[in-house]
Amino acid sequence: MDKHKARLLISVIISLAAGICAIVGAVIHLTKSGAAIFAYYTVDSNIFMAIAALIYCAAALPVLTGKRKTVPKAVMVIKYFATVTVSITMLVVIFVLAPYYDDYLQGLRHLMIDGQLLYHHLLCPLLSILAFLFFDPPVEKKASLPFLSLIPTLIYAVVTALLNTAKLLYGPYPFLLVYEQPVYMSVVWFFAIHGIALLIGLGLYFGHRAIRKKLRK
Repeated sequence: MDKHKARLLISVIISLAAGICAIVGAVIHLTKSGAAIFAYYTVDSNIFMAIAALIYCAAALPVLTGKRKTVPKAVMVIKYFATVTVSITMLVVIFVLAPYYDDYLQGLRHLMIDGQLLYHHLLCPLLSILAFLFFDPPVEKKASLPFLSLIPTLIYAVVTALLNTAKLLYGPYPFLLVYEQPVYMSVVWFFAIHGIALLIGLGLYFGHRAIRKKLRK
């Protein structure tokens, strides 16, 4: 097996592990809280990652067996978008949610390793980032991709904000509580979260391309 196929095989294994972590976390959470879990960006992003990982692994098999030369571009774009969403999940936990606790380190420990949070806030994001940056095939060179990667997060934000405004949903995150904060704070949070999301999308995209460039040397 040449080095390219070996790297792809490692990518498939890590991506499959990330998908399994996402599913395990969802099952644990589902048994505790029922269908209400789908209101959480964490759950939605992890399920998105599980689906993307499954599609990616299926698309990579023909490449590993020599029946196809490359993984389709569209599949790589979907996987990139999913990686961005779970990365947002992990970093928002670290920099936005954990600071709500009186004891930051205690809050971070709880949010990162307790129950299903271990799988959704830590393992799935880390494995997804590892696969994407160091082992995945190259994503097409397209400057608009980091901006397009905001679409899943934007959809979630708009839908949950509208549901909170209509009082059909409460939260589930502090920055979505539109009736418990000034309007300007809702606007600030909207741009802050999407600013973080864009930075993550840019970081992953250019980090991926830079590492792929070094690996070709």
